[in-house]
Parts: sequence; C-alpha cells; structure tokens
Amino acid sequence: MSRRLFLAQSWALLAGCGSGSADDAPYAQAPVEQVAAPQWLAPDHPALAYSDYAEVAITRDMARFSRPILDNNGYWHTGPGARVRFWTDGETVTVGLRRNYLMPREDTRQPVGVVLVDGVVAATWADLERVTVTHAGPRMRLHEVVMPYNDSVDFLGVEIPAKATAAAAPRTSRRIAVLGDSIAQGFWASDVAHSWPFLLAQATGCEVVNLAYGEAMCAPSDAVAAAALAPDVVVYLVGYNDFSQQTTDFGARYSQWLANIRAGLPAAKIVCITPTWSPNEAPIPLEAYRQEIRDAVPTDITIVEGPSLAAHDLAMFPDTVHPDDTASASIATGLAAFVG
Repeated sequence: MSRRLFLAQSWALLAGCGSGSADDAPYAQAPVEQVAAPQWLAPDHPALAYSDYAEVAITRDMARFSRPILDNNGYWHTGPGARVRFWTDGETVTVGLRRNYLMPREDTRQPVGVVLVDGVVAATWADLERVTVTHAGPRMRLHEVVMPYNDSVDFLGVEIPAKATAAAAPRTSRRIAVLGDSIAQGFWASDVAHSWPFLLAQATGCEVVNLAYGEAMCAPSDAVAAAALAPDVVVYLVGYNDFSQQTTDFGARYSQWLANIRAGLPAAKIVCITPTWSPNEAPIPLEAYRQEIRDAVPTDITIVEGPSLAAHDLAMFPDTVHPDDTASASIATGLAAFVG
C-alpha cells in the first residue's frame, strides 16, 4: 500500500467517527435549561414603600434613614422602627443591608432588625449584608423590613424570583410620634420587635415615628421638630435624665415644650407620660419631677402615670432604669388604650 493511499483511508476512518448515530456518541450533551435571572428591586423602585421614619434619603443605590433632632451621640443617624414595606408572591425574598457606622456608640449599639411577613417576625438580622426569607408556595404576602432601634443601617434593595410580582404597601393609618429619652427609644429591649414603640405600632395598627434619643432631657425645641412631621398623636416620655442630673428648671422647660407642641399641632392628641418606675434615689426625688409634669399639663392633654404601666420589679428593669422585654410589652399595652 502506498503512503498516499494509507493516509487517504486513515482520514476517511477519522471522518466516519463523527457521523454515527446519537447512540454511538459516548458523551452526548443534554440541552441546557435557561434559568431567568432574579429581579432586583432597587431602593427607589416603585414597588417599595417607606413608613415609620422621620427622614429618609432614597437613591438607586441605597435608602438611608435619619432623624431631625441632633444629639451628641450620633443617635440621629438611626431610624428606630423605620420600615420598608412591599407585597410579593415570591417564594424567596432576599433583603440587602449595610451598616454605615454613622452611629458611633459601640457600647449602646443594638443592631438587631427584623423582617415581618404578614405582621409576624419571619427573620431577624444583625450585621448581615443579606437576609433571606423562604416561603412554602407562591402567594401574595406583606413583607416589612424593620430597622434596629439603635444602629445606623442602609437598605440596599430586595431580590425576588424572576417571575414573581411585587407591589408597594404604603401605610394608610394614623401617625404617632414618640419623643423622649432612651426609655422611649427602646433601650434595653432585646431587639426592635420587643421595644415598646414597635409594640405600640403593632397593637394600634398605627405608623409610629420614633424621635426619642438616649440621654435626652426635656428640650422645648424637640417639640418644634416633632410638629414639623405633622403626626396625629404625640407621645412624650421624659424626665429620668433630668432627675439623674438634678435639674431645677424642669417644670419651666416642660411647660415650654407643651406650648411649642400645641402651637405646632393645635388639633393633635398629646399624651404625656410621667417617668416610669425606678428604685433610684436622689436629693430631688423622681416623684418631684412627676409632679412638675402634672402641674404643667393642661386639661386638653392626656397624662399617663408612668409607674402604672409596668410592675415595680427589678427583674423587669434590670439596670434599675430601662424596661426589659416584659416591661416593654406592658408599657405598650397600657399606652394603646390612651392613643386610640
């Protein structure tokens, strides 16, 4: 056999290797199923609604919450109980989050936020960039991403399946503004879902905007900031820090706060709470500050005795000042009857 004929026959055999049936192909490839990419709802997407906040700056990249009352601890960079609300029938929902470190107090930071589904806590999160909720079967559910009561966190968006639908869920209820000190901000509940302002929102169905901040004393200017938000109801709990620093002009400042809030909100319901129970003592007793409030509050404003809202039990006030989860629930239940 000549070399030329041998090469020709060899090429023919090689060519025939690829011309057999599918059964002859040892590595036949199955068709690849195309999976559609999930949808990303950016913070400015029309299917996302924002509520229970004082201030929010929304861009395509993030939503950042803040509050108008500036303080020395950076608590104004937080958005206690602020919510992102939306309906979706997606079976998996992933929320994007990011701590921005604008609130610098590590010793008081409480970073736990929650995701509610149809009003029930479905997930908690802290220092996470993504939190996912998984459902059994597709149907429309109300989702609410709730910010921690003392941490500064940016909302980055929501991921849902490609074929899922989504719609905004705006609040349509009355708006309550909560003002005061750390007791009103939520300290030391185990997370935002156990803080009394959040529980008050759940009990009443109202939007609650938390303007309270740790170490606050009675400041008439706080009433001006609250009035600018035009709430239907204002709840004010302050006095312990004035007591701890033994101020003597508390009554005058409280009276001016009342004048400012009524001037800015002539038709709003105002609920003033005297300081809650504490076993601590000082030369000017805490009861004296409660009496200053009683003397200042006019008849068209509701006054609630703080000590009546929770049992006088150190187990419920473990640091002798701030309510635990049990006391916070009791406070919310008691206040719900007054803000309705």
